[in-house]
Amino acid sequence: FEVDFTNISINQCYQLKASNTGTVKAAYDPTWGNFLQPKELFCEAFGMVTDLDNFEEKFIQLSENYSGNSSELSDLEELNSKIKTLKVIILCTEDYEATVKNEVNIIFDEILESLEDFKNNPSFPNFRKNFGVSDGPRTIVVQKTKDAKLKLKYAKGTCHRTNRFPYAFWINNGVDRTDYLQNIVEGNRCHLLIESKYKFITKPNDNVECEYSVPNNPPLKNVGYADIVNLTTNEVFEIKPNSNGGITRGRDEVDEYVNRATDICKINLEKGTEFENYTIPYPWDWQNKVLEVILKENGLILYRVKEIDKRKLPEPKAVAVPVNILKDVEKLYGKVITLKNITPIAVEVLLRSELMKMPVQNAKNIAKFMIFGTVSLVTIAYVSSLFSGGATAPASATATIFASAILIVSVEILNNQNPPSNTN
Repeated sequence: FEVDFTNISINQCYQLKASNTGTVKAAYDPTWGNFLQPKELFCEAFGMVTDLDNFEEKFIQLSENYSGNSSELSDLEELNSKIKTLKVIILCTEDYEATVKNEVNIIFDEILESLEDFKNNPSFPNFRKNFGVSDGPRTIVVQKTKDAKLKLKYAKGTCHRTNRFPYAFWINNGVDRTDYLQNIVEGNRCHLLIESKYKFITKPNDNVECEYSVPNNPPLKNVGYADIVNLTTNEVFEIKPNSNGGITRGRDEVDEYVNRATDICKINLEKGTEFENYTIPYPWDWQNKVLEVILKENGLILYRVKEIDKRKLPEPKAVAVPVNILKDVEKLYGKVITLKNITPIAVEVLLRSELMKMPVQNAKNIAKFMIFGTVSLVTIAYVSSLFSGGATAPASATATIFASAILIVSVEILNNQNPPSNTN
């Protein structure tokens, strides 16, 4: 393109000399086309989800065996710079509404803060203010990256995966969790057990989402959360207590999810049929209660927590426990009993920290095994008896707190290791 030189001078090397009056201007006519404005070029944000995918993958690889050497610090600084660049883009882009931009920008600030924490002490379980729960910086970086991707990817109000697990309201809103028996309702516990067992144990090879967001019309209002959606089989399940009211509400909600998914998201969901009934010990009081789960009708799963009739207990059966899992759980329990104050939140913090130190596959294997219900509780009963030296150990408060905490941490680990699914 044409360039105009006005009142310029050059030196003996044919270089432009400084001048107070000389100018160099590029001739430009907007009708020429093929020119991009800097803002249009830099503030394009629709590729940001892919950028975050790459960031997450590189961070996970870097943090696997992080030692803090010069090469790793350089890689960490590069990741830090990437998030800072994305912060600039999200604030100047016009691709998203202001609310989404502000929410994502806050998440980016939290990622940067946790990256700095990770750099200084990668295994330290720092306090996550907005979550009301202690956690390690590695976990926070990964989880917050997923949060940002979900907000960007599904900002238009489509059906999509969420990070809202059954216990989300008392983690994300910072509700005091010092005592499970007082602060967590039975319904959320049962949802946690039923959803995690279906997703990670019954259908581990299917694309299963829990608390799946299904919006209503108009968009972004009256959003519902289907308890279980199997995107491989296109089945949807709603979970309710086994009562007249639960059955009525469950029927209405599963019908609504099927209709909304078809009308709004153009996804053909059907009421689920493939589900096996089961009865397992209730982890929060496994010596005295069981959780009974049945498929009442297509798409409607009912649960009931009831007292054990000890007069009708079945004959004990041998349970196969992998030796490596048994040893790992034994080590974790051994760490727990060294705590000065054995409270649910203290145990959770410790378990997260210890599992994060393990190779990813080891931690994942333990997590899957601890959702197996009877087998996991038999394991906990066994290891607790080793440390107490008595047959009454399984009934101890420590064993109960351990069973509750390791179940929840296991679900978190497995859920964090499943990337968001592209359903569009």
